[in-house]
Amino acid sequence: MNGWQRLWFAGTILSLIAFALIYPVIEQGKLRNFSYRWAVEKDYRNPACSHFVDQPFERLQEPPYGDGGTCWHIYTSRRYADSHEGFKDYAAWVSNDDRTYWLNVLAFCGIMALVVLFFSALVYGFGKTIGWIVTGFKQPRV
Repeated sequence: MNGWQRLWFAGTILSLIAFALIYPVIEQGKLRNFSYRWAVEKDYRNPACSHFVDQPFERLQEPPYGDGGTCWHIYTSRRYADSHEGFKDYAAWVSNDDRTYWLNVLAFCGIMALVVLFFSALVYGFGKTIGWIVTGFKQPRV
C-alpha cells in the first residue's frame, strides 16, 4: 500500500469507530429516559402505590406529580398504556425495553457502518480514477 492508500485505510477505520460504534450509542442513549424509568421503579417499590397497579383504572384518582414514589408515574403509564394488563408486569416491560433499545443500537450501528463503507469506497474509487488519469498524462510520448 502506498501512502495515500494507508491514509484512506486509516481514515476508514477511524470513521467506522466514530460513526458506526460511538455515535449510534450516544444518539440512542439520548432517546432513553433513565430518569422516568427510575421514577417508575421508585413508584413500584412504594407499598402505597400497589393499588395503582391492581385496581381498575377508572377507580383511581390522579396523584400529585413527583420524582418517583408518589404513584404518578404508574398512574400516567396506565393512562397511556394500550391495556391495563400490559403494564402490570413491569419487569417484562423493562426487559422488552432493554431488548428493543439494543436492537435499535445494533441497527443504527449497521446502518452507519454501511454509510461509512459506501463513502469510503466512493473516496477510494475517486482516488483510483484520479490516479489512472494522472498516469495517462505521465506516459512517455512515442
